Amino acid sequence: MIPALLLLLIALLMACLALFIVFRVLRNPTTSRVLNRLAQGQPQPAPHLGGLLWLDRAFLQAGLPRPSERLRLWLG
Repeated sequence: MIPALLLLLIALLMACLALFIVFRVLRNPTTSRVLNRLAQGQPQPAPHLGGLLWLDRAFLQAGLPRPSERLRLWLG
């Protein structure tokens, strides 16, 4: 009797989880359309000059200003 109830509980839990996933997927196109509409008219990110983006990130994470071009040329 107990194993049957346990299996029934697991089956109900999986059915609820499946319904949750289905409804979440059905709502996703609406969310993506809203996000696309919000993104329209936003400024595009500026292209980054040089290939030392990791260096800029390291300086910013350390709280330091952006490195000078001389340092970038020396490391690159």
